[in-house]
Amino acid sequence: MENKILSLLQCRYSHLKWKGCVGPMKPINQTLSRKDAERRIPILRKEIDAELAALHQAMIRQDPGAINLCKEKLEILRREMILLEI
Repeated sequence: MENKILSLLQCRYSHLKWKGCVGPMKPINQTLSRKDAERRIPILRKEIDAELAALHQAMIRQDPGAINLCKEKLEILRREMILLEI
């Protein structure tokens, strides 16, 4: 099942990389090989909360660049959360 998830994630990563949205694949591989998912989930939730707060501030400022950047970061964090919860 992990191989299937990795192949789907790599496909999505290739698409996002083509669009210039994400960096290297290393963080995703680290997530898949991580044994301490229970410890990572609360930290990830805090990161998502912080990014949501940043998105809120960007929306108040009506800054389209910052809004898009926050959305891209949230998408990456969302995918990591899904991987950790499987």
